[in-house]
Amino acid sequence: MSFASTNLRPLMLALCLAWLTGCSGALTRAGLGPPYQPISEVRADELMPLAVLNREPGVVRVSGNDGEEEKPDSSEAIAPDTWRMRVADYWVVDVVRGQGGAVSALSETDLHEGQRVAYVDPLPMLPETLRFGEPLQSATQIHVYNHGSDALLTSGQCKQTITLLGTRPINTPRGKATATLIQTRRQYKFPLVRVDIDILTAYVPGRGHVAAINRRVIRFLGLVPITLEQHVTRIE
Repeated sequence: MSFASTNLRPLMLALCLAWLTGCSGALTRAGLGPPYQPISEVRADELMPLAVLNREPGVVRVSGNDGEEEKPDSSEAIAPDTWRMRVADYWVVDVVRGQGGAVSALSETDLHEGQRVAYVDPLPMLPETLRFGEPLQSATQIHVYNHGSDALLTSGQCKQTITLLGTRPINTPRGKATATLIQTRRQYKFPLVRVDIDILTAYVPGRGHVAAINRRVIRFLGLVPITLEQHVTRIE
């Protein structure tokens, strides 16, 4: 996020399962757009099983405003039912797994900007069960810290809606697969600044997230909005 009034640079919030950026329009690039086949519901323990959180390091391709790179992708247990998911040089996301397999974010760190967002209440990434036509809404207070010194930079609120869109065939580096598409929309409010985030994530049951489009719009009071977009694909 970017906070002109407090001299903070833009913060790229993360979402490995939370891969972040924001927007007001539909995300349709990278072969993840509609049409979708409706399904009644999905479960977190099917889309993001323990084997995914505990898997061997891999590689993801990240492309966006600054070009395209392939980076190591890893996940490690840091406490009971808690994992640290990392894409080298980009972001770190600490997640907790609840009863029934639900996955929520505890904090997200942007390594480029050196800033960490901590959620007062864990922010749902994949609820235990997500049903078609029943979006999940949540809200929590957040604090933004300097990643190096851990100094508090600012505080605000995050509101989020998670929607099950359905399934569709997609092409992956491992071949064709039927993916479940989930849309996450977030709104971060800070003094004089608002950040709208839209995340379109493709999950393959048993394999976790395999691709995502992330877009954000940063709105400063009285200034033209700044839009950033990022695409993430797991290739190994």
